[in-house]
Amino acid sequence: MTKIENNSSITRFNLLTIGVALMGIVALLPYRHFLSDDGFIYLRFVRNLTEAGIFSYNLPIPTYGFTGPLWVIILSGVNVLVRDPFITAKIVAFTLSAFTVAAYFRLCHHFVHHTAYAFIATVALVVDPWFAKWMVSGLENPLTLVLLFTSLLLHLRTRGTERVSILAYFLVGLGILSRPEMLIYAGVLILDILIFERSRRALKLLVATICVGLPNLMWIGFAQWHFGTFIPNTILAKSVEAQFRSTYFDTFIRCTQIVAGSTLLPCMAILGLGAVSALRGEFRWSCVTNLLRTYFVPLSWCLVLIAFYVIGRATVSGRYLLAITPIITLLGVAALESLLALLHSSRLRQILATAFGVVLVAQLGFLQYRYTFFVTKWEQGMDPNLIKIATWLRDNTSPHITVASHEIGVLGYFSERRVLDTGGLCSPEFIPELGNAEKLNIHLRSLKPDYIMTDSPFRKLEGAHGELVFAVDVQREGSSALGDVQQYHLTRLHYFEVTHEQPNQ
Repeated sequence: MTKIENNSSITRFNLLTIGVALMGIVALLPYRHFLSDDGFIYLRFVRNLTEAGIFSYNLPIPTYGFTGPLWVIILSGVNVLVRDPFITAKIVAFTLSAFTVAAYFRLCHHFVHHTAYAFIATVALVVDPWFAKWMVSGLENPLTLVLLFTSLLLHLRTRGTERVSILAYFLVGLGILSRPEMLIYAGVLILDILIFERSRRALKLLVATICVGLPNLMWIGFAQWHFGTFIPNTILAKSVEAQFRSTYFDTFIRCTQIVAGSTLLPCMAILGLGAVSALRGEFRWSCVTNLLRTYFVPLSWCLVLIAFYVIGRATVSGRYLLAITPIITLLGVAALESLLALLHSSRLRQILATAFGVVLVAQLGFLQYRYTFFVTKWEQGMDPNLIKIATWLRDNTSPHITVASHEIGVLGYFSERRVLDTGGLCSPEFIPELGNAEKLNIHLRSLKPDYIMTDSPFRKLEGAHGELVFAVDVQREGSSALGDVQQYHLTRLHYFEVTHEQPNQ
């Protein structure tokens, strides 16, 4: 290939990369209004950090009630200019989503020989229902994925060479500040260096350790000083919640359902290639070793993350596994390319690859239409009836009142009132009582909230009388809640003295 032809090929590839990035933006446009309840929790932190300079949900008390500190910092930095957290979240999310799609396309191209297969995997990514729903939902997914795909690509490009990618490992360190699970990914990369690197192994281990550890040690020190703890309330609260709401088997089944829904055809391609290789007698030790050397990082990351969730009995959702479903799709498309390479007819290979891509995209499109597209009708981000409760509080109560609730995102952002989070995410004092309803109610009673929002009729709080303000039907954003409308109740609380009769002497 001449230099001119090489430059022309690079130019076409760069233009195609820009094209798939724009395709990602277009695919996300229907979800431009949607913002999840947890996303609104982030926005309240962003607004308070921008206006008061404190990581706080209820000013002026510092609270470690978020999972991704880097996400809060980035949004707050942009919000200084935009001055609207909702718009800020959308601008940053769409921008990072475009870079995510571009990085994924280039990552796919690293593993496959033909650009067409990388394109098939990338189209599958942007049509994936969990990608469509969560990338611009106000949560940290776009930041996590762009750091994951970019760092993996940079690591693989320098793997086995004399070069050391400082940027790759620094991005991994930042990734941990986006999602704590990225610590597992950092461990996988370091293990990859230990096992497979032959060139400058010690230096790469040192650089990886410093680049991953430095930003996290700095944040841990700040968090301990600012919050009094370096462990997010979200981790503590959800670990307690998992003890009562989930089992190992429940988590495994849920992970299997989500992975199968997004990657059924890619998994079939992987199994198909394995079956053909076994029949051809290709599972010799040297072949297995080469396979592991090539795919160690993506395979280990997928398996270990699922094992981590199962061991922790996490109540996983599609956004939790969005860090691995695109990787499985990539592995499946790479397997498809190897499988079709066994055919002698190039025409037949093109037909089968096209058919695979069409069926894959059709399946993902159907899942998106069936399970996630319903959230696109909410122009303010969430069900208007839930927002109605919050705006009523904002417009009809004193700024000094307190509201208690387990669902605090929309409630806190739109009401602009002090919120007691009985789920413990932003009110960590409730975490010790999460498994004991009686103790939780006693603690709640001691704080005397003026209102309480519940997803069922208010029953009892010792020493308090409840006056129903109104009840509304709310459709939650979770795909498992589709069609299952909950009735949310806003109740005003009136307190009275509780007297306990003394037993007869």
